[in-house]
Amino acid sequence: MHYCPESCREFLDETPIGGSAADAGRGFHYRSAPIYVLTLVVGSLFATDIAIGLLEETGVTSWSRCQTLFGFRLVLLAGVLGGARILYQTLGNLFDGKVGADLALTIACLAAIVLGEHSTAALVVFIALCGESIEGFTVDRAQRAIRGVFNLFPPTARIVADGKEEEAAVADVSVGQVVLVRPGERIPVDGVIRSGSSAVDQSALTGESLPIEKTISNEVFAGSLNQFGALEVEATRIATESTLSKVVQLVAEATERKAPLERTADRYARMFLPVVLGVAVCTLIGWRISTGEWRPGFLPALSVLVVACPCPLILATPSAVMAAMAWLARSGVVVKGSIALERLAQVDTIAFDKTGTLTKGELETGTVVSFLDDVDESELLRTAAIAERRSEHPIARLICREAEARGCVVPGVYDFTNSPGTGVTARTTPADLGPWAARFATDSDGRQPIVVGNRRLMEDSGIELSDSTTAALFDMDARGESSLIIAVAGRIIGVVGVRDSVRDSACEVIDQLRDSGITAFAVLTGDREAAATELQKSLPLFDSMEAGLLPIEKAEWIENAEQSGRRVAMVGDGVNDAPALATSTVGIALGGVGSEIAADAGDLIMMGDPLKPLPGLLRLSRRLVLTIRQSIYLFAFGMNGCGMVLGATGILSPGAAAIFHEAASLAVMINALRLLWFERWEQTSLGRLSSSLERTVEWLVDLLSPSQIIFRLVEHARVISRLAGVGCALVWLVSGVYLIEEDQQAVVTRFGRYESTLNSGLHWRWPALFEAVRVERVGHCRIIEIGFRTSDISRQDEAPTNIDTRPIEWTSDHDEQEHEGLASESMTLTGDEVPVELTAEVSYRISNLQKFVFSSSDPQTLIRSVAESSIRKTIATVSLEAVMTESRIDVEHHVRQDISDALLRYGLGLEVTGVSLLDVHPPRPVVASYRQVADAIELHEQLINEAEAYYSQTVLSAAGEDTIRRLSKSVDLKNKSTESTTGEMADWRLTDELWLELTRESSEQPMELSGEAAAIIHRAHEQSAKRVASAAASVARFSSLVVQHAKHPLLTDMTLYSYAIVDTLAGQAVTIIDPAVAGNQRLLLFDPDQFSTPTVISPLMAPEDPHEEPPPE
Repeated sequence: MHYCPESCREFLDETPIGGSAADAGRGFHYRSAPIYVLTLVVGSLFATDIAIGLLEETGVTSWSRCQTLFGFRLVLLAGVLGGARILYQTLGNLFDGKVGADLALTIACLAAIVLGEHSTAALVVFIALCGESIEGFTVDRAQRAIRGVFNLFPPTARIVADGKEEEAAVADVSVGQVVLVRPGERIPVDGVIRSGSSAVDQSALTGESLPIEKTISNEVFAGSLNQFGALEVEATRIATESTLSKVVQLVAEATERKAPLERTADRYARMFLPVVLGVAVCTLIGWRISTGEWRPGFLPALSVLVVACPCPLILATPSAVMAAMAWLARSGVVVKGSIALERLAQVDTIAFDKTGTLTKGELETGTVVSFLDDVDESELLRTAAIAERRSEHPIARLICREAEARGCVVPGVYDFTNSPGTGVTARTTPADLGPWAARFATDSDGRQPIVVGNRRLMEDSGIELSDSTTAALFDMDARGESSLIIAVAGRIIGVVGVRDSVRDSACEVIDQLRDSGITAFAVLTGDREAAATELQKSLPLFDSMEAGLLPIEKAEWIENAEQSGRRVAMVGDGVNDAPALATSTVGIALGGVGSEIAADAGDLIMMGDPLKPLPGLLRLSRRLVLTIRQSIYLFAFGMNGCGMVLGATGILSPGAAAIFHEAASLAVMINALRLLWFERWEQTSLGRLSSSLERTVEWLVDLLSPSQIIFRLVEHARVISRLAGVGCALVWLVSGVYLIEEDQQAVVTRFGRYESTLNSGLHWRWPALFEAVRVERVGHCRIIEIGFRTSDISRQDEAPTNIDTRPIEWTSDHDEQEHEGLASESMTLTGDEVPVELTAEVSYRISNLQKFVFSSSDPQTLIRSVAESSIRKTIATVSLEAVMTESRIDVEHHVRQDISDALLRYGLGLEVTGVSLLDVHPPRPVVASYRQVADAIELHEQLINEAEAYYSQTVLSAAGEDTIRRLSKSVDLKNKSTESTTGEMADWRLTDELWLELTRESSEQPMELSGEAAAIIHRAHEQSAKRVASAAASVARFSSLVVQHAKHPLLTDMTLYSYAIVDTLAGQAVTIIDPAVAGNQRLLLFDPDQFSTPTVISPLMAPEDPHEEPPPE
């Protein structure tokens, strides 16, 4: 399920496994594009379904039809799409005989779909895909770190043949061909420079930070960067056999070798799945036992399956190993197997080879001894360089280079003979050697022979060694130097010592390794005892120094150390140290660039400096093991175990379990990625920022440290005391500067006597001890409280701000006041000897600042006393009712005037601006009784007002406003008896004469009477008119009937009879029909007002004829 292949070789091959050449270099992001698209599709379907569901919960149902596609819910489709890929992978692994973490996830997804938890299935699949994508990105970061080191081959090379350049693929370059490398290009092949010189950057291979100067005959390597000059390089190895290719091959092979921790993690992963399935089954059974049903246990069991996938366990070791390999690749260290890093973490002893490891492996001149007084060291080196000029031996090059460095001119020689293993012989003229050579004999042709070599060459040339020469050779041998004897014309003139220098970083590296926990150090060398002794003097840090050892003896020494319980790491050059490297717990080969035996010499290969990376390598190996164990035990077992418990108890839902599981996997990846910045955090932008902040904090801590402050004070006590004196003097002088604001004044006193008054502006007066300045706000109102005190002390000097001091009604409750009452000030007697409690405020301001300052030391207390006395005197002259009602303003005005007069007499320089009686009420115990009396008085007044209102409303509605005004005028105002509250007369009388005047009405003047009385009169007139008209109509109708009766008596009688019957029977419940009526007894009744004459009457009942005999019975 994760981007962790079985072999990391895929990270390094030019063509990815299973891919084509066209996919090379595109990386996992290109090949994983289908995964990203699938994750996007599943996430979109899931998010759309959830969003539509939330809208439906808020009442928006217009989008409900979009929640299904092809008849299926979107979350179901998301779960099926993502689950299909997981199922495909699971089946493929099962067919291959592999049981992995994807099986548990597949079971969880299928179980969620079967249980109808479609949202859970979609969420689990989506989170798994997101985790896979994020983990792929994380691993790809480590891959790029490794690829960035080794993907250094240029695709083409310029082959130079017959003076022409031809561009060809690097794979087509053969050994012996010459390629041209321009400045800024990478060298395509390993080879030797035939033309040109330049600085070559091979840090990607060796870890060296500085470019190396390369010139003719120097070896260069594929992948290194040519910086300045053009080079013509003769290929010595083809691309697939180059040093860089071998390094790549070693890295790929290293990733296939699993460390014990990794193998343990794999074993745990295979065992983890049955445990997870067993826990899921136990969870299901447990819920069945506790609840009595199976269904409640489905979701907890599903949560266990989801959260317990062993992905963190599988990722723990590979992710950490890849991050460590990336770090080592940048440091120029190649690991042949991750097992080597685990073993290196357990090492407690390190054995070093001497030559090329602790020493630079580069010769340098040591002791120079001249046996001639007129030949100094430079002349002796020049003589040796003349003979060695044509030699290619490293010592010969050293001599020539040293002579040129001392400014010597080295002429050519006539004859040159090279004796392999012993030295060289040459012939030159005395003039070329110098004036000192004239004393020596010459050949027949005027030339002198020069012999430069070892003791054997001297003996073969017949040159005898003097005692001084033998002593010099013995001293050089004791110092570990190789001696070079120089003879001219058969006489030895001097000896030059050549030695291998110790690396500058050796002592520092040994100290760091010892601080890292390495307890023993040894040197195993095949060099002479004298050389080892000299090294011991330079590096006295080693516990054991073994010299003259054969390769097999080095291996035996390491075997003996390991048998004694030590874990030994061997650091050697990989050639004569091969047996020791193979025998040691960890073999660290110093193959360097171009070494042919680097892959076989040890477990790790140091491509650059053989010493400086060692402490970091050791610390990294230990951090790697710690990181792997953290990931396995803390995240894989710890977090997954907690998740299983939470899921089994029902605390984690399947969706939350998926998030919990992916969080554990990501935690493993992030924990492993920390190795990429191991001990290089300061090189990142965040690291530099944090370091800068740390330095700033340390600087501030040091600056503000009490001890450091005291030390600085002690060190600069004399200067600080002087500065303090000057500062105090300046402060004293500046203290005399006063800024008087616009509403302020100041009084200046000199030695206690008034000097002047200062108005607003900037002033300077003599500071303290000479003058005193008192500043006051002369226009600012101050408050004196009588009978109470507020908590705001500043109100004594400032106007009220947020305290409510409005007058209080005496009938209100006096328990919710925000001040403290003072009975000694508030209690007093009124003029009617009724005790009352009174609180007041007196506001004042300064009118004359000089009088205010010098008249009284406590003017506020004096004003309070005067105000209290004046209020008591004034209240004693008025009644309680007066002071509580309309006379309060008069009392306040009188008190203000009395206080102003008193302050004027005292000469305080104050002006009273106002007096306010805030609360005047009887003593609190009787306030309730007073309130009842007040309520009764208010009720009495209310009833009177209601009666007056009813009286006025009734009279106005009865007679109208004009009539009331006429009646009021008719009353004798002098003999009035009562008066209403509205001022109108209520004892008038209505006479007949007055009534006739009020009801008189004509066409020119309307009736004066109005209101209900006028309405009654109008209705009476209207009814009278209606009745008269009705009577006249009845008379006219009757007269018409008389006339008709005379003409048609029978018809008229019948009509009248019918009308009578209708009028009689209308509204009657029972109709009686005379049974004596014969024939068809039907009666037709109709409304005479609708029909003038009936159309059908059958039978028609006529009035009884008095002359007609009754019918027989």
